[in-house]
Amino acid sequence: MRRCGRLSSGGSRSGVGWPRSAEAGNLEHRSMSKGTVERRMFELVRQGGWSVIVMIIMSIVALAVIIDRTLYLVRFSVDREGLLDDLADALRRGGIEEAVSVASAYRGPVARVVRHALVASQQASPGELLASLERMKALQMDLLEKRLYLLGTIGATAPFVGLFGTVLGILKAFADIAATGDAGIAVVGAGVSEALIATAVGLGLAIIAVIAYNVFNNLVERVGLDMDLAADEVVSLLNIPRS
Repeated sequence: MRRCGRLSSGGSRSGVGWPRSAEAGNLEHRSMSKGTVERRMFELVRQGGWSVIVMIIMSIVALAVIIDRTLYLVRFSVDREGLLDDLADALRRGGIEEAVSVASAYRGPVARVVRHALVASQQASPGELLASLERMKALQMDLLEKRLYLLGTIGATAPFVGLFGTVLGILKAFADIAATGDAGIAVVGAGVSEALIATAVGLGLAIIAVIAYNVFNNLVERVGLDMDLAADEVVSLLNIPRS
């Protein structure tokens, strides 16, 4: 009986050890997978040459711009109709000062244009106010479009950088063939496939950059339209003549 007890005790101890072994196996598998990905990335850079390194830098810049513009547009998005409704109520209740206080509670380009119109209406003539509004809208558009030119530039040049890397890679492949005297299909295919990596990376980067550029341009145009409509509405609420 005691022998059975020892066996049972030993079995339970080994049973407790199984999950630990499984966990260790999972950790080892994840470590191997991470190492495999890193090796593949290094091999991709090695095969693609310097052009792939350039495009990796370009992709980092593109990603930084995408994150920056996304955070900016999300943070400063505003409900134009809600802002104008609150503004109209404030003008009816307390006049310009209360309207300025309401506009100051909102953030973003549209709110800045509205607040600028309210403040300028107390100090400037109608003609000066309208001109000042146009300058303010232009300033806000400049802030909205900040760094977007980088996405456009990357989207336009990445395919050419990749193609240039491919041409250099093919030239190197044929130079190696001439040096070794081996023109077999395996040698030629290996050299060309390595060279084409640069083109593939360039096209992939360009697609992402162009899509992001067009999306952000569309969003900026919509915000610009909101600024125009909000400015016109404020001018109407304040009964400012346009001529």
